[in-house]
Amino acid sequence: MTNFRVSKNSIIFTFFTLIILMPAYIADQLSIIKMLSNVVAVCMVLFIIKERVKLSKFGMTVSVYYLYIVINGFLHGQGEIHFLISTVKMLLFLCVVDIALTKRYEKTISILYVIFLIVTIVDILSVFLFPDGLYQTTTTWNQWSSSVIEGWLLGNKNNHIVWYLTTIYLSYIKYRMTGLKKHEVTWYLVMLFTLVTVIRIQSSTSIVATIIADIGILYFHFRKRQRIHVNMVMVGSVYAIIQIAIFMGSITFLQPIINGLLGKDLTFSGRATAWMNAGIYICQKPVFGWGQMTEESSRRLLGSVALVNAHNQWLQILWEGGIIQLLLLFVVFAVLIRKIQECKEKEISDISIILFTVVLIAMAFEVELGNLVSWVLIALCYHTNSYFDKYEEKAEILA
Repeated sequence: MTNFRVSKNSIIFTFFTLIILMPAYIADQLSIIKMLSNVVAVCMVLFIIKERVKLSKFGMTVSVYYLYIVINGFLHGQGEIHFLISTVKMLLFLCVVDIALTKRYEKTISILYVIFLIVTIVDILSVFLFPDGLYQTTTTWNQWSSSVIEGWLLGNKNNHIVWYLTTIYLSYIKYRMTGLKKHEVTWYLVMLFTLVTVIRIQSSTSIVATIIADIGILYFHFRKRQRIHVNMVMVGSVYAIIQIAIFMGSITFLQPIINGLLGKDLTFSGRATAWMNAGIYICQKPVFGWGQMTEESSRRLLGSVALVNAHNQWLQILWEGGIIQLLLLFVVFAVLIRKIQECKEKEISDISIILFTVVLIAMAFEVELGNLVSWVLIALCYHTNSYFDKYEEKAEILA
């Protein structure tokens, strides 16, 4: 008979993850979840103290980034107290994830893999079983017109992508860790069904992001020669040029893609209005920004009930935290990229860069870093490269 043992730390981490990452649809149905999230916040503080705050370099830079957001938001008074508290909870959870991945990588991956896989499966089922949405949100523009937005387990059509990308990555890591056929099949199925789902819900950003992720991962996994690698400097340069071109309005060269492939106009479904208005506020307070924005304050300042944020992560950061917050984010990303480039297991390194690039693409049209799952994915990229780099070094020593 096989003895089945579960460590106390695994149970604690599972509980933290289930409560903090609980989809909003479920949390809104069960009021006890909000109460438990406050209890978990206190427990996470005790957990971090117990672990003697042993954060990785990535964890330390993320902590500085989030502490600036909290302090800046408090000083400027844009964000209500509950909004600031939720940001502190995000910081605490990221510290817990960082510690768990540093000390118990394999067990932590297994826990996250199961949780994300279950949530993704249930979300996919909700999309196909309820094509008109689990719920619908009606936005009234004026006395003559209104629009209805469908929502599923993970929210509206633009809220699924980071969950799906994280599940794809976890499925791939689980397969690489174990080498088992069942995990390889699961990885393929996750890529297939997430792609079919984003096509079904007709989210253009999610479709492009999922296709790039799937093709990139499969290419770098099955390539026979290791000569071609992703150059992050080149990727970053092209990305920056396109972003600047979009903001400056010089995007006619993208018209065939935008109109033909994505089915959008050159304003990107009205996002250009949000970008222009956010730019005006950025110029007024460029250094420290306006402080953390709630949906209500964003609607008021941007002048439309449809604009709950800047619909671009970079503009949102400059708007809320100014140049200081942008520089802090650059430091976080620099630490991540350096760790990825140092990894000797180039398949892992290249696939991590592909997923990080996909997150950057999503950030061009949505405020993805406001979603805690995006940070979990970024943390996974950092620690996975660290883990496989050490694994490769041990293999070389034994050889």
